[in-house]
Amino acid sequence: MAADKGKQFEYAIMLAAYNRLPKPLPNEVKGTYDNIMRVTNNGKAIASDVKTAAKNMMDKIQPGGDAARKKFYASFRQLGGGAGGGGEPKTDILFYKLGKKYRCSLKWGDSYQLSSAGISKTAEVLKKVLKKTKSLSGESSEEIASVLTELENNLGKLPKKGEQAVIKRALAKNQELQERLESILGTRKSPKVSEGYRQFKEAVVKESITGELLFGTNNDATADHILNEKELKPISRELIKEVADLTYVRLRLKGRGKTSDGVRLNELVVTIEPKPK
Repeated sequence: MAADKGKQFEYAIMLAAYNRLPKPLPNEVKGTYDNIMRVTNNGKAIASDVKTAAKNMMDKIQPGGDAARKKFYASFRQLGGGAGGGGEPKTDILFYKLGKKYRCSLKWGDSYQLSSAGISKTAEVLKKVLKKTKSLSGESSEEIASVLTELENNLGKLPKKGEQAVIKRALAKNQELQERLESILGTRKSPKVSEGYRQFKEAVVKESITGELLFGTNNDATADHILNEKELKPISRELIKEVADLTYVRLRLKGRGKTSDGVRLNELVVTIEPKPK
């Protein structure tokens, strides 16, 4: 089964760069190249439109001059999962162009996958963001802290593989808590939030895209650019606001198989994502 197009695009960008280097490949890139070729079945798992998009993007972003281009192609490193990966950095691919480092989060289409994790993990990240958000009013900050604490206490102790009926009952019991969380981070129908929560929400979106609080501002794992099939662009204040205005939160059940008796098992996760434009 082929990887989704976002992951295919990551592989395709790496291959588009390395395939432009003189053969044999330099030692520092050959291992990564060979690994990508293995995990993508010698490139066959990459759809033709994704390959074409990667080639066109490489044409678009490469520097002028043979020497500069060779350095550019050889500088590509894959930090995300898959070949050459490890951990979950927000930077999928890193490269240098004319001496400038680009730490890129790769996207396919207009989708920005932000976060989908368990209650405790989500609350942990949101608490870190809240701690770093200095411009919130006291009232807004207190409400956010209260919601995160209640989220952990009321729903964070549910099993990661719990019976569906049990989790649904817990959700129904905490309907008001869900609504308070939605007022802070938005709903699909009304993703924009009140001014009191706007800066916190934008900070959540920024952390989800860049990983700056988790990894540090200058860490290679912290993304500072978006690269998709259309453009290479910095993760700017304007981009964060644009994504935040479309982003909403939902609590959902994620399938975790069944018991030996056929009872469906689920984990409760918090998904933070933008709705399609």
